[in-house]
Amino acid sequence: MGWIPEDRRMFSQLTVEENVRIAVPKGGDVDAGLELAWDAFPDLAEIRDRDAGDLSGGQQQMLAIARGLVGENDLLLVDEPSEGLAPLIVEAVHDALESVAGETTILLVEQNLPMALDLADRFYVLDHGVVVDSGDADEVSTDSERLRRHLSA
Repeated sequence: MGWIPEDRRMFSQLTVEENVRIAVPKGGDVDAGLELAWDAFPDLAEIRDRDAGDLSGGQQQMLAIARGLVGENDLLLVDEPSEGLAPLIVEAVHDALESVAGETTILLVEQNLPMALDLADRFYVLDHGVVVDSGDADEVSTDSERLRRHLSA
């Protein structure tokens, strides 16, 4: 089981590459893990020698997701991966999660409804910890009155 936390939680004194390397399971293929991370986020490959603590928020989020991707997980818990990110980085995050969704079960907590519905097979809307709606993601759209009554501010 892998976890991509909302607050990123990386080792700030380690380089980008070192952060990815330590996420590869013991006995796993480190080179394949690095290749997966660099394929998902080419920008990280260019800054692999930089300390993680010196990265921008978007770069840190890409690194956090890359670490989750290389963990060879059956289940990946992902908490608010698009929060506070520029649209281009959100797209890269979406693409990276989509690339592993066929092999890995993802439990995604996300406020970006279009992204969440695009990635999900099923959805659950929570209100103060209570499920107020659920169903197949294909059954609803981002402009659905069914969802809007719960999600409008």
